[in-house]
Amino acid sequence: MVNVLHITFHTGSADEIEYISKELKFNLKTIFFDDNTISKYNIGHDRAKKYWDKNKDYFKQFDVIITSDTAPLSRIFLQNNLNR
Repeated sequence: MVNVLHITFHTGSADEIEYISKELKFNLKTIFFDDNTISKYNIGHDRAKKYWDKNKDYFKQFDVIITSDTAPLSRIFLQNNLNR
């Protein structure tokens, strides 16, 4: 079975992806992005690197990673060359 990580800010997006996971029968883990900073949606180079460095071993456990509701979440994976 495919293991999928969904990272988001939004509960509505989490609900939608959960519904899809049930329909398509894949294992899903959803996390809500939180790195304890005040600036919620601005994810620049340094912030993405710090979050990646802290969680990279966890991220590598998944076959697929989905980011939703804001594009900056993708930076965490794109700038660190995660190839899934």
